[in-house]
Amino acid sequence: MGSNSKDKRDIYYRMAKKEGYRARSAYKLIQIDQEYDLFNGVNSVVDLCSAPGSWSQVCAQKINKNGKVISIDMQKIQPLDGVHFLREDITTEECKEKIFEIVKDKIDLILFDGAPDVTGIIDIDEYHQTVLLKEALAITAKIAKVGATFVGKCFRSEDTGYIIKHFKNFFKTVKLLKPKTSRNSSHECFLLCQDFFVSNVDPRFMDVDCEPEPNIIIDCGFGPNSDLSTLYYNTSEIPVFKPLDPPYEAVIKQRRAESNEKRK
Repeated sequence: MGSNSKDKRDIYYRMAKKEGYRARSAYKLIQIDQEYDLFNGVNSVVDLCSAPGSWSQVCAQKINKNGKVISIDMQKIQPLDGVHFLREDITTEECKEKIFEIVKDKIDLILFDGAPDVTGIIDIDEYHQTVLLKEALAITAKIAKVGATFVGKCFRSEDTGYIIKHFKNFFKTVKLLKPKTSRNSSHECFLLCQDFFVSNVDPRFMDVDCEPEPNIIIDCGFGPNSDLSTLYYNTSEIPVFKPLDPPYEAVIKQRRAESNEKRK
């Protein structure tokens, strides 16, 4: 869970600590479910790019005891009761095969809350997120049951209308959602794609030589507005679960070593 000064003042950051979620992002899924009843009749869920596992936590709470939750990421993740973890690359065929070793049938609900390392350059970040989103769609097209639902993060951009149109090649209904947990200042939003059907379209190829779909954003969820972050003092909190081998750890060690060298 992030720990910069804005995060520490954020109401959902505090709620996540209190209620035992690994990250404030858990409430994004909870709020989408409040409006659209995502888990109704669902017996299998795949959570793509799932670290640190907050969405998988919600899935484990929502799905029935005989259901399956598969959480996939290239990072190591702390175990969770009722969740099968796969440390895999979602772009590989091996990932799909390992999913079907756990679940013998196709999947009811596929979730994707992944994001690339942010550069701070908006155009580059939006492009990388779209590439990752298309990879999530590519594996979804292989594992989804007819009629399945997909929820995936995207960054609002001039291509959003084309993204919606592209996903309509695979789903009968596609909506663009903004949960209350998602800050107004963020370009983040979520595609809610319902009623999957088999398509011959290449998931990785998005046609931009067409008329884009309207990208109307729908607010969803109950709870306080995330931008009311100054309601709290900036105080430190102990993480619910410490990350395993986080990618930033090597950078921190390197900077400490460089700082120690300068002091000599």
